[in-house]
Amino acid sequence: MATIYYIGTRPHVNGRFFIHKQGCPLLPSPGKRIKLGTFLSPEEAAHAGKKYSDNPATCRFCMHHAESERFEPAVTDEAPELITRGGIKKSWESPFFCGVN
Repeated sequence: MATIYYIGTRPHVNGRFFIHKQGCPLLPSPGKRIKLGTFLSPEEAAHAGKKYSDNPATCRFCMHHAESERFEPAVTDEAPELITRGGIKKSWESPFFCGVN
């Protein structure tokens, strides 16, 4: 299914620009993003993103959901511990950085 993709206009702390699909909760506000267009895959969007950045990165949060329309969150009795006294857990580091800008 074709999806609209955007690239952020501000580099993140690692210097990379992130590509998001429409509807991503981490998508930058309208003044901080550029519409790349409608594509059939994240790879096509990343190729188009090279027009704005030498090495664009795809948002791990929304691209994970793009891979599977049948995504269902796991149901557990425990609340996930994303932030600990030692900092942000490594597996959640990229999505958080993606939303910082």
